[in-house]
Amino acid sequence: MIVSRGWADSLALAEGYGLGTFVILYGIERTRRDVRAERSASGSGAPSIGWGSERQSSYGATADACAPTRCCACKRGRACPDPGKHPMVIKGVQEHGHLDARGAMEICALIATLRPRPINLGIVPAAHVLVLDVDPRNGGVATLRSLEARYGPLPPTLGVYTGRCRPGTVDYSEHRWWRLPRPVGRRVSAIGPGLDIKTSGGLLVAPPSVHLDGWRYAWRKTKDRRGGYLPPAECPTWLDEITRGRETVSGGAIKTRSAGRAQLGTLVSRMARAQRGEIQTELFNVACWAYNTGNDIGPIVDAARGLGLTEHEIRHQVQGARRATR
Repeated sequence: MIVSRGWADSLALAEGYGLGTFVILYGIERTRRDVRAERSASGSGAPSIGWGSERQSSYGATADACAPTRCCACKRGRACPDPGKHPMVIKGVQEHGHLDARGAMEICALIATLRPRPINLGIVPAAHVLVLDVDPRNGGVATLRSLEARYGPLPPTLGVYTGRCRPGTVDYSEHRWWRLPRPVGRRVSAIGPGLDIKTSGGLLVAPPSVHLDGWRYAWRKTKDRRGGYLPPAECPTWLDEITRGRETVSGGAIKTRSAGRAQLGTLVSRMARAQRGEIQTELFNVACWAYNTGNDIGPIVDAARGLGLTEHEIRHQVQGARRATR
């Protein structure tokens, strides 16, 4: 079994710290420009975008697609809404997305059989782990600074530079890993603009995966001479409290967060657009949302039946979501 050192080192670090289990994601692949399009753009004829013709899919190309020489390795190609960040469908091995997550040794063996196909690596966080996703494009850095000014600075911890990072930049996108004092299933999905939360049941892209922009995800090293990696620090009390899925109201009563019917319709539509091998994964995610927010699970089950899932498949995903959100 031959696996490059970058993959093996990343898996060893993540498993050594007990961050979670792993799945194979569709990677990012390069496309060849259409020669005729290049000639048209450079000389006679109408200008052409010049996307790779071999990756034009039946889904069509998205109008806001970037990086004309790169696309997702899945069958949607340039039309993929989540390039390089969703689980690969591997018959008999990984058919249910992050529900088929496994340990580092099994993933190493799987990588050896898939390479040199373009693949990425995903981590499903363990029950005692919380991940803070900082996205500066949506104001994550400013939100984090305001929270730290109010509650206190966050201590150094294990971090990941995401693929959108640029060498020499100050405001960069990153994942910060924290260890929880005790597993808590119900968590909010965001604590402010540009600050998302991932816990058990979620999915994160891990190093050395490649972003659509062409940059690799990388574990953040310490600034000392050894250049090692910090372990996940204990989650600060204030961060633990504000990320819980429930909040107190006047009189000490507990009120469940509810996103409303509009969000339910959006999530069900997303499940309907999923590929056949990913519908069950989307059903699990939507069911988790329903249990976390106190919404009715009935419309979700009816939608799953309409998409062709069997009663056994529906019951399996719904029961799994109920266990995960207790």
